[in-house]
Amino acid sequence: MEQVKPLDTEFLSWALGDTSNLTPQQAQKLSILRREDVEKPTFYVGTGTCGLGAGAADTLEAVKTFVKENNLDADIVEVGCVGLCAVEPIVDVQLPGKNRIAFQQMTKDATPAVLDAIVNKGEIVADHVMGQYRNEKTAAWDGAIFIDEHPFFAPQTRWVLANCGLMNPGSLEEYIARGGYRALKKTLTEKVSPDDICKEVLESGLRGRGGGGFPAGRKWMFARANEETHRYLICNADEGDPGAFMDRAVIEGDPHRLLEGMALAAYAIGAQKAYIYIRAEYPLAIARLRVAIAEAKANNLLGDNILGSDFSLEMVIKMGAGAFVCGEETALIHSIEGKRGMPRPRPPFPAVCSGTRRSSTTSKRSPTSPRSSIRARNGSTPSVPKGVREPRSSPFPARLSGPVWSKSRWEPRSATSSSRSAAGSPTTRPTKRFRSAVLRAAASPNRTSISKSTTNRSRRSAPSWGPAVWW
Repeated sequence: MEQVKPLDTEFLSWALGDTSNLTPQQAQKLSILRREDVEKPTFYVGTGTCGLGAGAADTLEAVKTFVKENNLDADIVEVGCVGLCAVEPIVDVQLPGKNRIAFQQMTKDATPAVLDAIVNKGEIVADHVMGQYRNEKTAAWDGAIFIDEHPFFAPQTRWVLANCGLMNPGSLEEYIARGGYRALKKTLTEKVSPDDICKEVLESGLRGRGGGGFPAGRKWMFARANEETHRYLICNADEGDPGAFMDRAVIEGDPHRLLEGMALAAYAIGAQKAYIYIRAEYPLAIARLRVAIAEAKANNLLGDNILGSDFSLEMVIKMGAGAFVCGEETALIHSIEGKRGMPRPRPPFPAVCSGTRRSSTTSKRSPTSPRSSIRARNGSTPSVPKGVREPRSSPFPARLSGPVWSKSRWEPRSATSSSRSAAGSPTTRPTKRFRSAVLRAAASPNRTSISKSTTNRSRRSAPSWGPAVWW
């Protein structure tokens, strides 16, 4: 891996601070990094594992060939998966003054014709249009729906997956421009009490994503109250369930969000060493994590005395051999210690004692870590529309797989109004009725929404032979 060059310190000082009083030049800088408008044609190719499996590598070469043959001064950006894996490869095109528009099923054979139509003729090939992104600064395309109106994206409010598929996962600058690491800087510069952070996370209702739904704040408090000198934080990014690919997608598409969330959690529990436990079968996710960690270290966002504070954190990637049992926290801890990955009876619990190296250890699923940074940046709960019951726990991404038309990753809404039942159950976990509705919607490409009448039907009408939702 090439040596990472640190970003401009002046840029970091104002970009990580309060952005409500920026100069016009500073605001323009962030706008450019967010690509709200572009000065030259920009092509975004989804090169997550799912995209590569569908032929995105060939598509990327086809895009490069098109740019070369047409003598274009253009940018080509590799991004993660936007979530709708069933229509990969996905290529987004953004022309100066026009909305960014996404095209689906962009095979190497289809790519030249689609790009020629939009770049040289100003036309869009309707058969490949997935949707365009809303942007007040640019003009919309005629004949293309907006992404937030798409049957797949409409029922979602993205928090953990907000940047996936939109930004370059290998660019720290782009992550900062989208609000990244501000929560960490605010926490450290204002010297927020770790106890206050644990209390806020507890009050927010944030829960673990491993299946038990244990309150994250309570687990942090257990580790915080321990008198051990050495404490450890573990991100459990190991996925052994067939068809499960949520952790991998988050890391491939937005690795810095995971790192920021882990840094906040480590600060809250008093840990100075953190492990990311991930299976070796995820080479792309591991590569992007390594780049992100190197970038963070080079800019004093990880390592010793982070952002000039007394807080230090060492981040370690631990690659597992793919054992299903190592998804269980005690077996995972044994694997990190170089032992055979075997579970042990509890209590005692790792967060209290006898964790990694016999010290207090807090482990959590990878979707919980990005939520930590979101909570710190936006407050204890996401904004809830008027007349909507506030949820006790944030929604969390789900993976939809099996013999369905829309193999994908969902992130349900944080709340739902009484007039609409979509992917936004305010309960802490999706109900059986809602899961059944999601399966039926996925099984039919003609279904455009999940209505109340759908969720009220008998669960027996859901196909029991194939589709699976991993929560």
